[in-house]
Amino acid sequence: MTEPIDVLQGHTGYVKALAILPNGHIVSGSDDRSLRIWDPNHPIEKCIDVLDERTGSVEALAILPNGHIVCGNLDHSLYIWNPVTRKCIAVLQGHTRAVCALAILPNGHIVSGSHDCSIRIWDPVTEECIAVLQGHSPVLALAILPNGYIVCGNWDNSLSIWDPYHPEVTGECIAVLRGHTGSVLALAILPNGHIVSGSIDHSLRIWDPVTGECIAVLRGHTNPVRTLAILSNGLIVSGSDDRSLRIWEPDTWECIDVLKGRTNRVRALAILPNDDIVSGGTGSSIRIWDGSRYDEDYDDDDDDGCKAAIN
Repeated sequence: MTEPIDVLQGHTGYVKALAILPNGHIVSGSDDRSLRIWDPNHPIEKCIDVLDERTGSVEALAILPNGHIVCGNLDHSLYIWNPVTRKCIAVLQGHTRAVCALAILPNGHIVSGSHDCSIRIWDPVTEECIAVLQGHSPVLALAILPNGYIVCGNWDNSLSIWDPYHPEVTGECIAVLRGHTGSVLALAILPNGHIVSGSIDHSLRIWDPVTGECIAVLRGHTNPVRTLAILSNGLIVSGSDDRSLRIWEPDTWECIDVLKGRTNRVRALAILPNDDIVSGGTGSSIRIWDGSRYDEDYDDDDDDGCKAAIN
């Protein structure tokens, strides 16, 4: 059993969202209504700042190209924070239910997904909503393809792909991918552009966004898959309500390791520049795991019951 290399304490509620600043510092968001900034390399005091919102549970985080923090909240709003001045510099309003997913387009625009069944695109400079993409069930996860298209994970068990550059302000849904038997809770994009999805049905699926084909189904988790991340070498990291993280090889679809040093459900993942894995969940702590041990030749004889079905 692999143990974390560090545990960060400070939040008083569930850790629901994680992101990494350009300088390698960790940003965490919690249902204690605060954002915390952590220096994982500081020898003593790793929590270096607390941004106290008092406006609602933090549901999602993203980092703008200029290093500003975007926060999606239970109170239906998006907040933009300058981590240097510690000031909230903008509040973006328009959603009518919780904002539970965020992503950043290549042009720096913000994409937000909400339980109000819409995706909104925002210009962080003008603070205006420039497009509203509608036509789905509640939006639970977002990711951006290399071509800038938006992938959306939906409550109705589907993934949808949107062209945000369509001339209509309502965008264009260009594909709907079906196969999961539960809501799609997590998304990530592999280096080759394939989509990874995690679901309440306990499985991960790999999709070709060009053909819409499901390439593989990865099974091993025993509860919903809540969060996904990709290491620099393309390995997939998944976190689940079964209190484990699993590491998957993206070419063979094999599970090569299971990290069980958590006592709480895993809700958020992020990857540090050195490939260390950061996880947060239904406990108030954040755990850091050694990701450098997973080089391209990593092998583990114990597959812990993980299996993949190749379509």
